[in-house]
Amino acid sequence: MSPRQRVVVAGAGPVGLTVAIELGRRGLKPILLDPRREIAWSSRAICISRRSQEIFRRIGINEGFFDKALPWSSGKTFHRDHLVFQFQMPFSDADRFAPFVNIQQLYTERFLLDTLESLGADASEIRWGHAIQSVKQDDGGGVAIVSGPNGQYELAFDWLVAADGARSTVRASLGHALHGTSYEGRYVIADIKVEGAVWPVERHVWFDPVSNPQSTIIVHVQPEGIWRIDIQTNPSLEDNTVLGDAFLEPLIAQHLTVVMGITSPFEIIWRSIYRAHALSMDRYRDQRVLFAGDAAHLVPIFGVRGLNSGIDDAHNLAWKLAMVVQGRADQQLLDSYTEERRGATLENLGNAIKSTWFMSPPNLRFRILRDAVLCLAESKIWARELINPRQSSAHTYRASSVVTYDGDGGPAEPGAVIPSIRLPDGRYLHEVLATDRLTLLSISAEADTNAADVAASQGLHFVCVAPDSFDEASRPSCAFLLIRPDEHIAARLTSLNALGLKYAIDRALGRRPQKVASFVAVENVDQVVPYTPAEELFSHLAAESQLALPDVTVAMEVLLREMMSIEVESAHPPRREQIGDHPSPNKSNKGKSGAD
Repeated sequence: MSPRQRVVVAGAGPVGLTVAIELGRRGLKPILLDPRREIAWSSRAICISRRSQEIFRRIGINEGFFDKALPWSSGKTFHRDHLVFQFQMPFSDADRFAPFVNIQQLYTERFLLDTLESLGADASEIRWGHAIQSVKQDDGGGVAIVSGPNGQYELAFDWLVAADGARSTVRASLGHALHGTSYEGRYVIADIKVEGAVWPVERHVWFDPVSNPQSTIIVHVQPEGIWRIDIQTNPSLEDNTVLGDAFLEPLIAQHLTVVMGITSPFEIIWRSIYRAHALSMDRYRDQRVLFAGDAAHLVPIFGVRGLNSGIDDAHNLAWKLAMVVQGRADQQLLDSYTEERRGATLENLGNAIKSTWFMSPPNLRFRILRDAVLCLAESKIWARELINPRQSSAHTYRASSVVTYDGDGGPAEPGAVIPSIRLPDGRYLHEVLATDRLTLLSISAEADTNAADVAASQGLHFVCVAPDSFDEASRPSCAFLLIRPDEHIAARLTSLNALGLKYAIDRALGRRPQKVASFVAVENVDQVVPYTPAEELFSHLAAESQLALPDVTVAMEVLLREMMSIEVESAHPPRREQIGDHPSPNKSNKGKSGAD
């Protein structure tokens, strides 16, 4: 048996590489195993969120990543040849990162691998061509059976991070499963190299395009003249058929010429099949094994949450695991990984499922309602809101056992990511936060030597930032913030009380965890992401099989009538005595509180 390792990471994709970099930088020298001989040479996930860019910058990713990636902040949605929705995400010169950048996954992996290798041979060990076949564990660690170029061997570990993808061998070996919903709709994903053509770097979506009626097509521009085209295809056709040149080339050419006005020659350089899944494990920790990325959850690509949620998993997990391995935090800190990241998954799924209603309707009734909304979107604001792609954004951990909540909202909410504002000296706030310990952030116009001394006595990093460095929307109202190595706020403090600070530190490191909200099944994600009135109506009509919706015209009439009723009720709220669990005896309840 090989010598026992402190941490083994299964999978050298973007998630596994991010975990390995973070652990390597903290001196843990993880062993990274991957059955492939080298990194992937396909584009796969291409849209990287602002939050993922922040994380990559924090872990020191090779600067070439930012040089190559193409920034974007807007998008357009068309129904046939009509523009029905467009969005512009906030993005100014003051922002360090764009809301999103496009870059092929092969480059993301290459830059992450370069970053890991730049840490030196003492920071990690990568074993290409080594695949975990099975795992057994006990309270003190475990043993993985690994197959490599020279045969099988046993690899003992204290901790194992399973980032081995959607078909995780580690997950299967330990008897775990993903729960939730898989959708029948199928997309062909193709990368094409277009010669001499220019197209805006933004999200473009066509529903029922004239080039391919009754389908949906998405286009993104990538570096080096590569365009990503996602095409929803007829489910009656075989995968091999829709992937073939005879089917795919004319379909792409038709859309380029008829819809986009592009007549330049193109070459298909990569193609694959995608089906939407909304799935998650119940727990992301099983004793000494922790699951991250697609091994833990599968999120529909709509809203670009898949890879980005995996990068966030890695950033959340790595500092906690390092603290535990180094004896600086309690093992209960690792239980918060499930609480926080599964909560983020449920939020992702809640938003992505709403997008999937439109991008991949699960049945004919959904499709009829979707098409009715698209027809109404040019004239109705509520219809345009339903089309909103709900892009990925940073999460606030509102149900964590290691965050000290104070009952108040507002800027700098506990559990949220502290904004990486630009400081007077030109640096950004995230640059001056500690990566290996908690940071005490003083919101003060003058240096506070007493606070600095208190921070040092508690083993904290100390930073002082003037209140006017924040804009009004993000300016904390408290005197101090306790910031974790993953930039999330662990606590707000109105004053520097030694006992209160120690309590917040102990909670943040898992020594004094609090009870959190009860378990929420994947099927109940609407408890995490509430529906707007329009979303609730859409969902209700899609499920109400007794109400006939034979065609789009009828569906439009029903949507208009019901939304008008909702708007009238909103404009005339019920009287106080009618609100609650006891409706007036002269009114029928019909599942609602208050007057009909």
